Amino acid sequence: MGRREKPIEPGQGKAADFAADLRALRRRTGNVPYRELASRVPYSASSLSAAASGHRLPAWPVVAAYLAACGVAGTAEWYRRWRDAAGLPPEPAPGPAATAPHAPAPDGAPGVPPHGHGGPPGPAAGPRPRVASAPGSHGPGARAPGSRGPGARAPGARAPDGAGAGTGGFGEGRAPRGVPDPPTRFVGRGREVDEVCRLLDDHRLLTLTGVGGVGKTRLAQRAARTAGLLLRDGACWVELAEVTSPDVLPYVLVEGLGLAPVPPQSTPADHLVDALRDRELLLVLDNCEHLAAACARLAHRLLAGTTGVRLLTTSRLPLGLAAERLYVVPPLPEDAALALLTDRAALLSGACWSADDLEHARAVIHRLDGLPLAIEFAARRLRALSPGQLLDRLDERLPLLSKGDPVAPERHRSLRAMLDWSHQLCTPAQQRLWALLSVFAGPVSLEAAHALWEDTGSRAARGGAAARRGHGTDGQEAPDDPEGQEDPEDPEDPEDPEDPEELLDALGGLIDHSLLLTEPGGGDGLRYTMLETVREYGRDRLARAGDLDEARDRHLRWFRDRVRDAHEHWAGPGQPERLNLLRHKLPNIRHAMEYGLRAAAGPGQALAALDIARCMQWYWTATGTAGEGTDWVRRALAATAPADHEPEVRAARTRAMAACAFLCVFPARLEAAGEFAHAAVERGLAEGDAASVGWGELVLGLSAEVSGRPDSALAHLRAGLGHFEASDDRYGEQQLLSILASTLWAVGRREESAAYVHRGMRLASTLGETWHRPYLSWVLSLNRVTERRLTGPDGALAHARAVLEPQRVFADPRALALGHDALAHSAWLLGRHEDAARLFGASQACWPREETTLVAYRTDPLGTEECVADLRAVLGEEGYARAWEEGAGTPPEEALERSIRFAADAM
Repeated sequence: MGRREKPIEPGQGKAADFAADLRALRRRTGNVPYRELASRVPYSASSLSAAASGHRLPAWPVVAAYLAACGVAGTAEWYRRWRDAAGLPPEPAPGPAATAPHAPAPDGAPGVPPHGHGGPPGPAAGPRPRVASAPGSHGPGARAPGSRGPGARAPGARAPDGAGAGTGGFGEGRAPRGVPDPPTRFVGRGREVDEVCRLLDDHRLLTLTGVGGVGKTRLAQRAARTAGLLLRDGACWVELAEVTSPDVLPYVLVEGLGLAPVPPQSTPADHLVDALRDRELLLVLDNCEHLAAACARLAHRLLAGTTGVRLLTTSRLPLGLAAERLYVVPPLPEDAALALLTDRAALLSGACWSADDLEHARAVIHRLDGLPLAIEFAARRLRALSPGQLLDRLDERLPLLSKGDPVAPERHRSLRAMLDWSHQLCTPAQQRLWALLSVFAGPVSLEAAHALWEDTGSRAARGGAAARRGHGTDGQEAPDDPEGQEDPEDPEDPEDPEDPEELLDALGGLIDHSLLLTEPGGGDGLRYTMLETVREYGRDRLARAGDLDEARDRHLRWFRDRVRDAHEHWAGPGQPERLNLLRHKLPNIRHAMEYGLRAAAGPGQALAALDIARCMQWYWTATGTAGEGTDWVRRALAATAPADHEPEVRAARTRAMAACAFLCVFPARLEAAGEFAHAAVERGLAEGDAASVGWGELVLGLSAEVSGRPDSALAHLRAGLGHFEASDDRYGEQQLLSILASTLWAVGRREESAAYVHRGMRLASTLGETWHRPYLSWVLSLNRVTERRLTGPDGALAHARAVLEPQRVFADPRALALGHDALAHSAWLLGRHEDAARLFGASQACWPREETTLVAYRTDPLGTEECVADLRAVLGEEGYARAWEEGAGTPPEEALERSIRFAADAM
């Protein structure tokens, strides 16, 4: 194999850029080795390799040989690019004689002998100069590559070998517009350029779509300049942003292609097809979204009437043709986005950034969703602000990022203008849905979108028939629809509010506009997400219309109902799905609680937030995030305190105090746990709420157990059991039985302990409960370890395995830690010392950080200190540390499977 070529980075100079194009050509024609290429032409492999090295610009004959070896027949565009890289004025491509081996280079061009030795160097590598005219445009006094001069052929004549991009008689004295080459550096997107070029090889119509400002145009420019080099007639660029009428579209293409005027007896579309019938050309149509239907019709005509024309379009929504291949341009990844920000900031300011500045800059590009246009706007603010100062102001990004390039199209001069353009392109129903979905945080399910959509009322939000057709909600005229529109009063209208498909149509439209993204919902169907910049614009529209608070209130109450439902059905079948659902909804759940607990919230909103925080109790517990849950419940209790005299509020606060007491135990906030538990007991007794009394007694017993006061623990737990039985709270009873059983085991009353465990197991089976059951199995494993009954179906290993296997679904960090710990003691007793040390490490790694003070709760009665001391003596300090660190460093999923295998093998 040959040596790997040194990478060429953008911005190293024109010679390097030209070499990068030569390399791309070789990759796209099969990545043929240079030795094989050399066998096709009278130049050595080293000469061809040197031509693509980027160190200096090769002589034209070497380039011509390289092209011929790669199978390129038309070289005019390559010749123009080569002369541009050499700093020479345009001139027609030389004939075959000029490209023969050892032919002299054109006047003024670098002369490199066939084997690459000697000759003056090409243009020095370095930052690319900013040029006023891009390749393919023609400065004053320069003859355009396609202008008619000596040897030019008549319009419409087939190009001979050597003709290139748009040269040779497309029109009378005019050339097609070349692909623009912006003066700023192209950053990132190398993989995307290669992918677009590959897709253009396989598809004749490719549309680059994506949200506004994501970089569709810049990517199309770079890809077209590369892909056009492989086509005989190159690439032609037609900008459609300023075209407002579908009827004008064909004439704009005629002008852009440099064709003769449309004959009186022909139509513009027929004229285009006739002129392009025998061409091999990449035609790029930029910014098609407001003319999508007209572009689709014209694209269909061109594809049907020609064989060598390929179309690359950029649009915020698809054209909709069956032959269309979509490529959704993604936001920039973090490293590329940071490189873009630093590159553009360096153009405007010479300030050096500290390590903190770089971290703030990373946060900035993350907040801007990796959108290149927004990053360009942000870079302009860095003349007056540090990255940290800019970050602090991004909560109001729409007014902040309002200073763009003064020569850019109007809609690209500010972030708001860009989004205004997208908004105008949407139908009223899509605009309404955009605004409604902006109140969500994170992914949105179809069910949630439908709930808010139904509540708002379809007709009122649309603002009447006048707004429905031809105008946006801001009163601005909407873009023309070349397909024509139905009468607003038509009962068949697809936006009729009684139409059950209205929401789905609006969702599909926002997805087509790339304003809404989709992701798998994990059994809940697809979920929909928005970039934060798009979301902020929608919220701003809602706020300006005075509808934001109403939408946020509906959002709060809908998630309250969902969380309450999950809580009420928690202790039954479907726990894994319920837990997963809450995990997916968590960003919106937090968002809803924040709204309900804001300073201006009404009593009903604060009560809704309290209900959410309380009913998330089992989520906080099962995921090892009880500390977060405690903070939410305490905030909600404080917010609802002024209304405690109202019966509904008082009852809800009593239940919340019991839940908060339970959650406080796990981060070892035992004093607070005791205060809330005593309050729940006192209030519950006064209000006849036996379940809250039972939970309060459970917490007091659990706190006493982890504090090393077993007698007090047993007293509270037995009292709590009576209240759970009185209230028929069977899940509370099941929870309490596991704690009661572990307390009895700790004081050596193993038979009673086992009896309570089996009672809890029967309850779990009756309820169909699966998340808490492993804690009952854990108590049985403790009993068996103490009894030294390790193997067999009722041994410690079997019960520890029963703790761990459900964690394949639940991944409860506390249960994982307890299961590994029980296995570690079993392994020690079996003489499996390295396994024991490894399992101790895995246990410690899984235990929730905020609960590490509870370690004694799971270890002291087992004699863990004796166990660890023996392991250190047997393995040695180094051996023990190595095995422990191996266990702690193993990924949780892998550690889980290893422990389950150990238990199965050792049984």
